[in-house]
This record gives sequence, C-alpha cells and structure tokens, in this order.
Amino acid sequence: ERATFTALTTPLRNVVLPYTQSKAIGVPGAEKALQSFIEIVRKWISVERWFCDAPSYADSVDNVRRLHKEDSNAVLLICRAHEQLKTTSYLLSRIMTAIDDGARFDLATSNSAAIGKRVSVVAGAGSLQNAFPSIAEVGGMGQNKTYAEVALRARKLLMQESMPNLEQRKKKVLEAAKQLTESDSKKAEELLADQTPVLDVFFPLLKKVMGTREEIGLLELIAKRLYRTYTVKEVERKHEDRLFKFSFTNKASERAIHKLTSISSMTELSSVVSSS
Repeated sequence: ERATFTALTTPLRNVVLPYTQSKAIGVPGAEKALQSFIEIVRKWISVERWFCDAPSYADSVDNVRRLHKEDSNAVLLICRAHEQLKTTSYLLSRIMTAIDDGARFDLATSNSAAIGKRVSVVAGAGSLQNAFPSIAEVGGMGQNKTYAEVALRARKLLMQESMPNLEQRKKKVLEAAKQLTESDSKKAEELLADQTPVLDVFFPLLKKVMGTREEIGLLELIAKRLYRTYTVKEVERKHEDRLFKFSFTNKASERAIHKLTSISSMTELSSVVSSS
C-alpha cells in the first residue's frame, strides 16, 4: 500500500514542490518562475550558439544541417527562432533584469509580505544561483556585434552578483567607520583593499548614524577612498565641531618617476632613483 501511495502521489508532489521552495513571503511561485526562465535562457543559447561565432549566416545553417541530417524540422525551427533574434534578445534582457532584482532582494531585512510591492517574480527562489552559469554563457557571446547588447547585460548582471549586496556593504562600511573613530584602521584598509564600492552607501549611512563620532569616521573612510592614490597625513578630528581635516601629498615613488618624466640616459635614471 505504501508503494502504491507513493507512486500515486509522487507526480502531485513534484508539481507542488517548486511552489514550496520560495524563501520570500508573498512570492510562492518564485522557484517555478525561475525554472521556466532558466529553461528559456538555455533554449535561446542552444539556438544562437550556431550563429554567434560563425563567419556568416550561410555557414551557420550549413553547420546546423550537418548535425541534423535526418531532421529537417529541427533545422527549420532553429532558423525560424534565429530570425526573431531582436525580439528574443529583448525578452532575454527582461528575464535577466528579473533575475537581477530577485538576487538583490534581501531576505534578512524584508520580513513583510511582498504583496503590493514592486518585487521580482523570482525573489526568494531557492535555486537562484543556478541561473548564473547560463547567463555566463550569454555574456560570452559579445564577440559578434549582433549579440553585444544582450551579452553586455549578462556581464553587468554577473559583475553585480559578484559584489556584496547593499545591506552587507552598509554593515561593513559602518563597522569600518566605527573602528576608525577608535584609531583602528584595519577594517578600513581591508575594505579599501577589496575595492568594495562605498560611494553609493555613503550618504544613506551619513543620514542614518546618530553620533558625531560615526559621522567623522564615515568622512575619514570616504576621504581614504577618494585619496587612496595619495599619502594622507596630518589628520585632525574634531568630534564636537563635526570636523575632519587632513592633508595629502603624492607618494614618494610617484614624485620621483612619473609616466611623463623625461630620462635620456642611464646617469639621469640613476640620479632619479637615488633621489627617491
């Protein structure tokens, strides 16, 4: 009886399962929508890979015919799909935008229901990361100008995904700023060394912090970010006046030899290096 029950209910369970794998409140079909999007992207790649690198349309069709010698209908479907490239590329860009918005959705700070809000249809999907390998394939199609726009959109999405999300960056920047107020620059140096973007979170955090010490810490962090190619010195912090002052100079090695420095002999080169 157990085996019979399992055999009868497994198809139903497989249908329902994708709807139970969404982590966002109010978006129960996110996983199902994501699976459909991934399937569309893969089908698009399976068609356009014949045409993106081939020297000409005729060469592409010839390659398709060689592979599908016994299936002329498959050749016809591939060619028809390629004829709609402008439309399908637009749809693919919209799908990538939905995936991008879904990846930015912060589950930790979004506890309320998504109903009535502008939230991606794939927000909270359990297997969201499974979409990026296919998107990476699209990003590699930019050698042909016909695919340049959609490939660029894919690469931008991959770059955005590789960066920490907004809330994570806000937290890291604020922690680094607080430590700077205590004359501990370790976290700030690590943040700048990782080239973590901080400019877009600077003003929101400046409005959010309550204490003047944190404000001064944020100002010092952004100054270090903007003047990272210089030597920052003579730092002065006046918390009661909400004032941060500093001076900067070119680094010693940059003053000695610059890309515009004219050196006409080994003697001059030795003299410049020794002076540095």
